[in-house]
Order: sequence, then C-alpha cells, then structure tokens
Amino acid sequence: MVNFKGQLSMKQYMPMTPTKWGIKVWEYADFSKGYGCNLQVYTGKQDGGATEHGLGYCVVRDLTRPFLEKYYHVFCDNFFTSIPLACHLLRD
Repeated sequence: MVNFKGQLSMKQYMPMTPTKWGIKVWEYADFSKGYGCNLQVYTGKQDGGATEHGLGYCVVRDLTRPFLEKYYHVFCDNFFTSIPLACHLLRD
C-alpha cells in the first residue's frame, strides 16, 4: 500500500493496516537480486465483473508470467494461495 490521501478514484481504504488510505500495488520481488522485478497497480474491479479464479490468482498469474518455465520458487501469503493457482504454476 502506497500512502496517498488526495482525490483519486482507485484509492483504497484498509482499516486494519498501518497505512489506512492509499494506492494498492502488487509487486514481484526478487530477493536474491534485492529489487522489484514486476509491478501491478490495483485500479479497482474490472468491467467484466468477478474473475473465474479470484483476484489473488489473477495477480500471481500476471506477475509471474515473464518467469514461467524458468524454474523459480514462488512464495505468497494466504490471500494469494489457492489450488487452481498451484495447478497453474505446476502446469506452466
């Protein structure tokens, strides 16, 4: 969450986090190199409505797309973890 208190349609409110208002940013970070490799800014719900597998699945799929078939380890918390995601990552 990037702290932001101005006027913006994609600003998010998360009351249980240290930064209550801001812009939600998903990041793929390579800890062995020490920097972020891929970013995705959450701009809100897509026009198509609900996704087939959920938001967490789509975020991990999109952020790891450049690294598929390169034998990387993917670590994520329980928001992103799902059986369809595990099957997708093992298959590709």
